[in-house]
Amino acid sequence: MKLSPLQRIKRRLWLLKGSYTHPDGAIELDIDEKAGIDPTADDEETTRRKFDAWNRRESIRRDRWEWFLFGALAGGALIYWWLR
Repeated sequence: MKLSPLQRIKRRLWLLKGSYTHPDGAIELDIDEKAGIDPTADDEETTRRKFDAWNRRESIRRDRWEWFLFGALAGGALIYWWLR
């Protein structure tokens, strides 16, 4: 479904709140856009696969960030201990 420019602006604003209901009744969540899901075009199986792939990517990104923080804290503690 094609949205008019005004509908696209409204969609963006409503997605900031969490969800948008399309004129045809389809509900789009803010997570859908991040996962690349098109609620008006994707079937249930495609939606599930896209969400699973996005969830794996987010998990990897979160794990990398946690290891980075752990390394930064450990490095900071070693430097503090060494300069003491």
